[in-house]
Amino acid sequence: MQRQQDYLTNGMFINYPNLRKVGNEYLYDARYGANKIYGGKVIENVVQALARIIVFDQMAKIDQAFRKKDSKANRFKVVLTVHDEVVAVVPEAALGKCVEFMEKTMSVPPSWCSDLPIACEANYGDNYGDCK
Repeated sequence: MQRQQDYLTNGMFINYPNLRKVGNEYLYDARYGANKIYGGKVIENVVQALARIIVFDQMAKIDQAFRKKDSKANRFKVVLTVHDEVVAVVPEAALGKCVEFMEKTMSVPPSWCSDLPIACEANYGDNYGDCK
């Protein structure tokens, strides 16, 4: 029960407020009115939620490792996440090892789904646009 409560208080769940059947459709209340929901969309929402959990856990592992190395003289910092990307600022001298570490960390499936195929590509640049 406590775990369920933690999910509810932290907003880490998929919610379709006021889900109801109207005729042959299922509707729920969204920010700008009623939205239609259907099986494929529910599956997409579940997959995206699971992907977010996986990437967040990977990002947390990267951040923990970088915090051990971070100093005012040499920044090792996770600064951004966009969809399935983790963006970090690292010293140029450590770039190769950091890219390798991030690729390795983001290619490991979670323990609760160890056969999930996960792959990662990494790039670097002086700004976010250069990394694309």
